[in-house]
Amino acid sequence: MVGRSIEPISFFSYAALGPGWSLLLADDRLRAPAVLGRRVAMPVRSIESLWRFVRTRGIWRSLDRLVFGYLFGTQRWVVFHTRLDGPPVPAQHGGFTFRPYAPGDAPALAAFEPYIRRSRFLAWIAQGSFVHLAFHGDRPVAYRIVSTHGPHGPLSRVVRPGPDEVWVVDLYCLPEYRGQAVPNWLVRCMDRHLAAAGYRARYSAALLDNRAGTRSAFKRGAGFHALVTYRRRPFRQTLAVSTDIEEALAAAGLGEVPSPLAPPPS
Repeated sequence: MVGRSIEPISFFSYAALGPGWSLLLADDRLRAPAVLGRRVAMPVRSIESLWRFVRTRGIWRSLDRLVFGYLFGTQRWVVFHTRLDGPPVPAQHGGFTFRPYAPGDAPALAAFEPYIRRSRFLAWIAQGSFVHLAFHGDRPVAYRIVSTHGPHGPLSRVVRPGPDEVWVVDLYCLPEYRGQAVPNWLVRCMDRHLAAAGYRARYSAALLDNRAGTRSAFKRGAGFHALVTYRRRPFRQTLAVSTDIEEALAAAGLGEVPSPLAPPPS
């Protein structure tokens, strides 16, 4: 199916949404910060979040994100919809172990700071999200967070999981462990775990600017769902949705859909 729709989004105040949304949306993580949906004017917590962002990302990138969040900018995603079933996947491979989060893992989550704070991790878990980890020995080196709720922000108008579907909130691997297929194994192991729990499919998204992430998603066998373009101008926002995979591939700089990786041996 090929199609396109353009939907204007009525202006809303960031006093209701919270500034953390714009910062994290542009921070390429698609994570739901704790301030989402709360009616706050400019609480101390939001100021602290802004200061933490400046310290970890730098002044120039922070200014760029503020302009995008409050004045104008464009953000594009490739959204995927993928079945969770498939051949069994071993829980260990190449010295790595892949398993669900356990309460005893909480202290070790500090390994992922400052990318994600441990308190944020625990908040997702408290909300009932699924969290799986990849370990190298006793050290967690990658994680994946999956929720039964859909995304916040513009993508919420496109991604609306059903009762047997989930939304991939975040997938992250420590830089020193990239290039070893750790995320690929983590994704497959977790997908089989979710399928065994009765879930049928998952939604996920990759920022179009992240061509490596888009290519990796295709190689993991992710099914194309839509190309989403969000544009913000003063007092006006629009959302364009295209189901033309050729347009998505061209926008991502891909001539064709990358061949899926062979499934790992059982």
